Amino acid sequence: RSLAAVSGARGHARCLERYPPTEAWRCMFPEYFADLISTRTLIVQSLYDSSEIQYTLRLGCFPGDGPACSQQQMRVFQQMPSQHMRAWAPLVNRSGNGVWGIACVAHTMTQHKWLNGSWAVPAGSGNTMAMAVRAWLDR
Repeated sequence: RSLAAVSGARGHARCLERYPPTEAWRCMFPEYFADLISTRTLIVQSLYDSSEIQYTLRLGCFPGDGPACSQQQMRVFQQMPSQHMRAWAPLVNRSGNGVWGIACVAHTMTQHKWLNGSWAVPAGSGNTMAMAVRAWLDR
């Protein structure tokens, strides 16, 4: 919400018709207007986005690295994959769309892990980000 306010972002025009001005921030997040997206879409994202942990959730800890997390912080952290999958569902469950999601704490991983076999999903499969995108494009 704060990003929408600071940036003055508008969002998807048809989405904006659905919500009052106080909820226009929703139109920055495809989970609220996935049914309006006609372009084939492949999401490439970590189930545990490090930027989201720090800036959106503001946990103040990083599980396994940095300040120890409280039980409540760990509960919030552990809910991230299911929250992402629920948010993606309206889009990725449509024909022609998909998702490549890895259960690692990462952000901007496409810059450095694109061909890295140790980042394959499922582990050891050779299904790197690059291979998944190619297979998706070839469909």
